[in-house]
Amino acid sequence: MTKADERAVLEGCRYNHARGQIVVDFFAELLRHSKGPWAGKPFVLEPWQRENIILPLFGWERPYEDHPGEWVRRFRLAYITMAKKNGKSTLSAGIALYLLVADGEAGAEVYSAAADRRQASLVFDEAVNMVFKSPILQKRLTPTRSQKTISNADLSVDDSRYVAISADAYRQEGLQLSGLIFDELHAQPDRRLWDTLRYGGRARSQPLLVAITTAGWDKQSICYEQYRQAKSILDGSWDSISFFPYVAEAEPDDDWTDEAVWRKANPNLGVSVDLSQFREEFEEAREAPIKENTWRRYSLNQWVAQETRFLPMDKWHKCERDFDEASLEGQRCWAGVDMASRQDLTGLVLVFPQDDGDYKVLPYCWAPRDGAEVRARRDGAPYLDWEKNDHICLTEGNTTSFSAVWSKLCELGRRFDIEEVCIDPYNVGDLCNQLQDEGFTVVEIQQNAASLNDAVKECLAAVLTGRMHHNGHPALTWCAGNMTVKLDTRGDLRPDKSKAGEKIDVMVALICALKRAMVDPGASGLFAEGMQWA
Repeated sequence: MTKADERAVLEGCRYNHARGQIVVDFFAELLRHSKGPWAGKPFVLEPWQRENIILPLFGWERPYEDHPGEWVRRFRLAYITMAKKNGKSTLSAGIALYLLVADGEAGAEVYSAAADRRQASLVFDEAVNMVFKSPILQKRLTPTRSQKTISNADLSVDDSRYVAISADAYRQEGLQLSGLIFDELHAQPDRRLWDTLRYGGRARSQPLLVAITTAGWDKQSICYEQYRQAKSILDGSWDSISFFPYVAEAEPDDDWTDEAVWRKANPNLGVSVDLSQFREEFEEAREAPIKENTWRRYSLNQWVAQETRFLPMDKWHKCERDFDEASLEGQRCWAGVDMASRQDLTGLVLVFPQDDGDYKVLPYCWAPRDGAEVRARRDGAPYLDWEKNDHICLTEGNTTSFSAVWSKLCELGRRFDIEEVCIDPYNVGDLCNQLQDEGFTVVEIQQNAASLNDAVKECLAAVLTGRMHHNGHPALTWCAGNMTVKLDTRGDLRPDKSKAGEKIDVMVALICALKRAMVDPGASGLFAEGMQWA
C-alpha cells in the first residue's frame, strides 16, 4: 500500500473489490477484440491489466460528501504509461465504453482527445469496432463514424454519448464530461487542451480523466509534468488520494540490453508484443545508435533527449587506417570547412572518395592560443599536447586566424585536386571571396537538417560498414565521440552544436565535404544505393 493509499484510508476511502470486478466482468462479457489473432474473442483482461490498473482504478471508492452513506469513485485522474504496442488503445476503448454505458451516469459525456483528431480517432474507432462485435452493445448503442460519435440508441431514454474531439476543442466551453480518454499525451504541443478538459467534469459526482501515453522527450511539457506527479506518488513523496499512477518503464540506469528490463516497460511482451520482432528491432538500435533514443522511448518507455547519439566509437576505431598525406597527393577530393567562434575549434577536412565506395579523410584543426590551457581543462581535450604532436595549430590571440586557414587551403590546393570547398557560411567573413579569388569553387552548406540529412546518414553508414577510413587523428576522433544529432519532425537529421563543451566542429567539416563528395557521379556509397533509414 502506498502512502497515498494510507492517507486515503485515513480520510475514509476504502477498497471495494466487488466494484472493480464489475468492470473486469464488463470487459469479458460485453467486449470483443476486433483485430489480429484475438478478433472476435472476449476481451479477458491480462493479469497485469486486471490487477494493476482496472481493479484498483475502479475498486477504490470514497464517501460521497453530498449524499451521506453513498460512495463514489476515489480516483479522478489516471496517468497510465507503457511502451508502444502493449494494448493501450484497446484498453482505453474498453474503459470509454464502460464509462458510457455501465458507470451509472445519466447523460454521460465521454470524450477521446489527442494532439489531433486522427490520433483521438484511434481509440474511438476501436470502440466502434467493439460495439459491432458485441450483440448487447449493438442493441444499446448507435455509432456514427462520420461524426465521430457513439450515442444511446434511444435518446429519449438516455442521451449519453461518446465523442472523439479535435485538437482545437480548447475553444469549446460547457463540456460536462463524465469520462475522458487523453491519448498519447506526450504529443500535446502545449497545455491548452489539457487545461480546458481537466476541469470539465466538476458538475459530475465521479468524473474520470485517463491520460494514457508513451514517454516523450520534452521535459517542459504537460505530459512530463503528469509523469513526475505519477512518479512522486509511487516513490511516496506525494500522497494525492485522487491521482492514479501506473508507470511501466525501464529505469535510466537499467541495462537496456537485458530482456528482463524489456518486460518492465512491456507488460504485454509475448502477447501483443512479439518477442522475436522486439529482439530484431533491439539489434537494429544497438548497431545503429542513431536509432537508439527512438527505440528507448517507444520500446522501453524512457524519457530521452530529442538528440540522438551519432557514432558507435568501437566501429569508428575499426575504421582507422595507416595512411598519410603523401599517399593521397594528386587525388580528387572535397574540402569541408567549419570556422570557429572564439571558443570553438576550426575544422578543415579533405574527403577523398575511392573507386570502391570507401572514403579517406584528412583533418586539420585550429584554435586560439589564448586561454587554450583553460579550455583544455574545461573541455577535457589536451590542446597543448595536440599542438606538440602537430595535430592542431594554435594561432596567436583569442580568435582563430582566418588567414591560417586560407594559407593551408592554398597549400593543399597545390597538392590535391580539390573539386570544391564546402563551407558553413556562418562566421566566415571574407574567406569565401578570398578562396574564390584563388580559383577555388566555394559551395555554402546550410547547417540545417534538410541540407545535411543525407550526408549525416551516409557518414554513419560508412562508419558502420568500415568505409570511412581515417588516420586516427585525435581531434577528429574526439569530435566524433562528442557528436550527437537532432531529428526534426520530418525525420531529417543534423549535427547538434547545442552543447558548448562538447566540440564537434571537425566532424561538421567532414560532413560538409561528404555532402558534396557523395553526389559526385563517381561516388558509390551505400546511401546512394538506397539504404533505408528509420
